[in-house]
Amino acid sequence: RGDTLLIGRDQVLTAMVSLENAHEDSDKPQLHFYYPSCLNFRKISPVQPANVLVLCNDVDNSRRLNSGNLTCDVDHPIFPKHSRVTFSAEFDISDSETEERTANFTITATSGNSVRITNESTLSRTLFLRYTVNVVTSGIEYTRHINVTAGTQEVRLVKHSYQVKTGEKYSFNTLPISCSFMLGCPLVSNGPYIFLVNLFPLMYL
Repeated sequence: RGDTLLIGRDQVLTAMVSLENAHEDSDKPQLHFYYPSCLNFRKISPVQPANVLVLCNDVDNSRRLNSGNLTCDVDHPIFPKHSRVTFSAEFDISDSETEERTANFTITATSGNSVRITNESTLSRTLFLRYTVNVVTSGIEYTRHINVTAGTQEVRLVKHSYQVKTGEKYSFNTLPISCSFMLGCPLVSNGPYIFLVNLFPLMYL
């Protein structure tokens, strides 16, 4: 559903599959799934119509597979012409980081028939891999109070030091982060505020 995988938030990818035999009877048809390594096959359900048997690498479709490809037998030995079957294939989404930012999800239909219409037997989608990252901001050093003399104009330094970092699950070398600072009360009655910001980048954010 959709073209984006939110790794770290989404738990399951559901692919709605519909296979139709618009031509002659199909001999031992199969569906071949090719998917990225961050997906692990879970199960298929439900199959409509119920009298069509779909088996995916296991009799009860419950064993979890770690490979990036999956083969499903559809109504062996013969899938009659003008027949149609619909089911959903569920995949667990691993939260491990990969170097890829896009991945292909492809389904190809094959059979034992000598003639196959290739432009109608393959469907491919590009998945965009996105990561949910927890950003933690902590105060390291800050000015608790300043002394001023009533009726005089004085310049005082107010220093606040913060550390902004992500969780240790992912090790992105670069990650754009925007920080907003809100002041609870004005520092001076008039005149511009002067902010001096120093950035000390970490090797890994």
